[in-house]
Amino acid sequence: MQPPVDPNLTNQDETLDYEVLPPNKMLETFGKLNVAAPMVRYSKLPFRHLVSLYDVHITHTPMMMAAEFSRSAIARHSDFTTSSEERGHFSLIERGGGGRVRHVRGSLVAQFAANDPKAFADACELIHPHVDGVDLNCGCPQPWAYSEHVGSWLLRQPDRVRDLVRAAKDRLGWGFSVSIKVRVDSDLKRTQQLMETGK
Repeated sequence: MQPPVDPNLTNQDETLDYEVLPPNKMLETFGKLNVAAPMVRYSKLPFRHLVSLYDVHITHTPMMMAAEFSRSAIARHSDFTTSSEERGHFSLIERGGGGRVRHVRGSLVAQFAANDPKAFADACELIHPHVDGVDLNCGCPQPWAYSEHVGSWLLRQPDRVRDLVRAAKDRLGWGFSVSIKVRVDSDLKRTQQLMETGK
């Protein structure tokens, strides 16, 4: 499969070198990016590959349980597959008026549900060679997730979120992209506290 190319650009050929940028750098560098958020049951490899063919620049896996992913090869093989062809190749224009075109490979982000920093760091370390970033789910409102102390349960646990993020960054390096998915709390001060503490 050939990467999609912009017919308006000159000097394109099959030998273009595509930059690999983490998702946070893509969001900072380029405007008008399309992102496929994690979707239960749907964000598996075939779907991610399909949407990358339709200008989706950043894709996510479905939410995976970090504890199970880190300790079970069966869980890893069941929850995550990837392919060298699943990320699209794009010619994107930098923000800021310069109009410089850069050739970039799409980003893949693995989303985990976790409440234990070590299990989260272990899962991140295992998946790290295959993704461009990880995302900690702090927004899943399902009752089972809340009872497991993951997802939206973490919204009111800013110190735990900080510990989870730091554990992953300490293990993989502070340059590795670790994001958190949140929902806005009815008490906006709590959301602000979570965002400040989670840095």
